[in-house]
Amino acid sequence: MKKTIILTGASSDIGLTLIEYLKDDYNLILIYNTHKNKLKKYVDNLSVIHCDFENESELSKLITYINKKYVNIYGLINIATLTKDTPIEKINKKNFLNSYTVNVYAPLKLITKLNFKNGVIINISSTDALDTYNEYNIIYSLTKSSLIKLTEILSKYIKNAKIYALAPNFINTSIIKKMDPVFLKTELKRINQKELIETTSISKVIKELLNQKEKTGTIFRMDDNNEYRKLN
Repeated sequence: MKKTIILTGASSDIGLTLIEYLKDDYNLILIYNTHKNKLKKYVDNLSVIHCDFENESELSKLITYINKKYVNIYGLINIATLTKDTPIEKINKKNFLNSYTVNVYAPLKLITKLNFKNGVIINISSTDALDTYNEYNIIYSLTKSSLIKLTEILSKYIKNAKIYALAPNFINTSIIKKMDPVFLKTELKRINQKELIETTSISKVIKELLNQKEKTGTIFRMDDNNEYRKLN
């Protein structure tokens, strides 16, 4: 019997690539908020569920539904992210709290309320949480840093699953492609990243982490395609 894995942010570039890497080996529950059309071809074979993580009621209903339908969950991959790059002087409370709700609070709820059994939880963070941040992505950097700390803290208390965090550098996604090319080139040079990480590469690493034997709470960093290393 295939093990069940929940994938948030399933309609994102990373999510869509990861589905192809996992769908033959796992029973997937695909959670999305926008771009349902991108998941159309999976509706007949996989569980596709809408949930707006900014909505407390929707999040609670999602958890209740999954726990009733699936007795044991093996994996959870938290990709869903709310990104709102804002200059420091223009940060406001709404954007700040909305990002924390999606990027930190929702993973916290999912990790602590879902019924795992000898499972693996992977929180997708970013090197911006460590040292590649800039003055425009402070909210994103703070939330991704909090996600790493959440991983470390919950690893002390969650006994029915291992919890890891993966912090990749710039990934070749549609959001990155919309960046001003001059700014992107300057940023890549500043942080000494030679090329964008491909979604296929990060998907391979995530698949490997689902069978990782490292201790729970381990944080991994990914600066280049196909290469990652432990930070703790």
